[in-house]
Amino acid sequence: MAHAERLVLTEVWADVEGDAHFPMLDRDDFIEERRDSRQADADNEFDFDFVEYRRR
Repeated sequence: MAHAERLVLTEVWADVEGDAHFPMLDRDDFIEERRDSRQADADNEFDFDFVEYRRR
């Protein structure tokens, strides 16, 4: 992420088992510009957010 100027992420509000993870985001390096929260529904088991970050 050292070269990324912008990040567009989906943050899922769940703890699940697995062996693939996105690196921890250093919030001192990025500013949150937008967040669109969604609730769990018939198509999505967990609450989640679409989030856009910009490097400081």
